[in-house]
Amino acid sequence: MNPDWLLLTGHCGTTALKKRLRELLMDISSQEMPHVKTDIEKSLHACKGKLDAMGPSRADEQSQRLNLTKLAFRYQNVTEAALKGYYAGDELFWNNSDLKLVTKMVKLNEDFSNILKDRGHMLSFGLKSPSDDDEGLLGFNKDDGFCWETASFKYSELSEVLQGESYKCAAASVNPVMDLIRDVFASSRGPELETFGGNVLATAFRKQTVRWEFIVLAHTSRAIVLVHDYIFNLLSQLCPEKQGRQQLWKAHLIDKLCASYRRAMDHARLLLRIERGGRPSTFNQFFDTHIQRRRNERMAKALAGKAKGNGNKRVCLDDVRSQAQEKQKADQVCEDIHYILISYYQMSRKRFVDVVCQQVVMHFLLEGEESPLQILGPDFVMGLDADQLESIAGEEPESKRQRQSLERQKEKWEAALKVVRHCT
Repeated sequence: MNPDWLLLTGHCGTTALKKRLRELLMDISSQEMPHVKTDIEKSLHACKGKLDAMGPSRADEQSQRLNLTKLAFRYQNVTEAALKGYYAGDELFWNNSDLKLVTKMVKLNEDFSNILKDRGHMLSFGLKSPSDDDEGLLGFNKDDGFCWETASFKYSELSEVLQGESYKCAAASVNPVMDLIRDVFASSRGPELETFGGNVLATAFRKQTVRWEFIVLAHTSRAIVLVHDYIFNLLSQLCPEKQGRQQLWKAHLIDKLCASYRRAMDHARLLLRIERGGRPSTFNQFFDTHIQRRRNERMAKALAGKAKGNGNKRVCLDDVRSQAQEKQKADQVCEDIHYILISYYQMSRKRFVDVVCQQVVMHFLLEGEESPLQILGPDFVMGLDADQLESIAGEEPESKRQRQSLERQKEKWEAALKVVRHCT
């Protein structure tokens, strides 16, 4: 029978110790390995997330052009939604009211229409006028949070384009327009009998609409500021890398944008020359009706004190004849000019507001093929050479270092995950 101590032979010595330690290590590893695997997977997922947030690598011309093309398509899609007012479908609009372009532009056009209606005439027509307490500022109210002076200072590149963006239109003079008509008629009358030449109406209309130029150019300037501010804010959202964004903005977009803005301003001036500088003309079928109605109102007002009876009042024919004979020829002609001027002015103003809003704002600034909103697109990207692409879409040195560091971390975590999976 062997002694009991011989049973301990396999449990003593360094060999036995190594074996036992290996067994203990495997037991511990089998218990902790799932936790280690989970930690490695989390770290790998976080590393991949950071790389995805940086976007694809932009180390070569092809990747840079692809990246900038995606930016241009995204820009065009957001702009299309901004022009149609489709704000609910894109989260960029949820917390960025500056991007709600068409809403701001509609408000601006409404203000333009109201200011031209209430204060566009130089002298009083004798009609109801707005309160003199109203500032008559063309544009947003102070409560809207948009300061034209600040915006103009922020975008100094527009200094040579804008004109009168801070213009405030005072109330019309209390002096009646009839005084102007008499002066123009006296200085311009010709040999016509019981009538007047077309030059009299044209001169009176041009003097009465002298404010239109200031109001229209101020309106166009403010529409330009809105568009410029929209483009700048949208690029800030879509292109977070400051260096590339500034290179795109200053070196490639500003000159093209300013050229587009100048076309809008030039067209506004052209419309002013046509409407104010040409011969008064209209084919509106209601124009004659308006004139006749005003003449009837004038006659009814003059004879109101001579009417007799209750209910349907009557006027003696002799009173009608005497009323017509009391006025001198010049006074009668001036009154005719007065009512023609009022009717033509109102019709011209309504026509002019629509033309300015439709052509200058909607076509030249918003929806036209050469509008500033159409500059940044796929065609623009395809026209850039390799150096221009590198300056715009190439990664900044800090971004390159960060990407390289994340790539190395990703490789290490992937290798560690393979080892852990093999062990388990």
